Amino acid sequence: MVHTANANVEARLGRWPYDDTIGRLILVDHRMQPTDDDVNRWVDTARHRGLRALRTGALFPPSDLPFRRAGFVAIDQLALFSRPTPDTAQRPTTPHNVRLAALRPWHLGRVADLDAAAFGPVWGNDRAAIEEIRNATPQHRARIAVDRSGVIGLAITGRAGATAYLQRLAVDPAERRRGIAQALVEDSLRWARRARRILVNTSVDNTAAIALYDGLGFQRDNAALTVLELNLAEP
Repeated sequence: MVHTANANVEARLGRWPYDDTIGRLILVDHRMQPTDDDVNRWVDTARHRGLRALRTGALFPPSDLPFRRAGFVAIDQLALFSRPTPDTAQRPTTPHNVRLAALRPWHLGRVADLDAAAFGPVWGNDRAAIEEIRNATPQHRARIAVDRSGVIGLAITGRAGATAYLQRLAVDPAERRRGIAQALVEDSLRWARRARRILVNTSVDNTAAIALYDGLGFQRDNAALTVLELNLAEP
């Protein structure tokens, strides 16, 4: 992972999971506003590396504006949800024969397979991307749901100052509708209670996730997040 920075904003430029021809650009701090020069510098770096496309992480408005001026187009839109963190440390209710445990290095292969199965080959994360998510905030907690068949769920939660983030939530498609996702979110809320609020985003088309967050007291924000992409083969 290479850092590119100036006095205004910093970003990490890596490779998109499962496709080494696409770059993945993640703003280190979503509160910072990139300039047109920042974006042009990142595009030049991606072209220098021989990438065919450059794709952003989820961008808060108005951080997307300089990317759009540089020719990036939207490829996904995400709904943003937030809620205050709970005052009490209530334990999550887990389904029968399911337990929650810490994510260990030897779980990463299975977790990557699970994430790819849950989100598909375009949006799924490989091992390196999962590690990147874990290191995106000063504090984090990575948890798995396990039953007799092995790892069936994942939740990564981070905290930066007064805000916590449910950064990744994935459940094996064969194990859905068992309450696993709810247990993982409740576990994340319990850990995040030292923050004032917790944020999560999901695709605007993911009706199951939206219903889950609604049921757990999250409120949908008026702002939408956007993932953008630039075709580097075009002049």
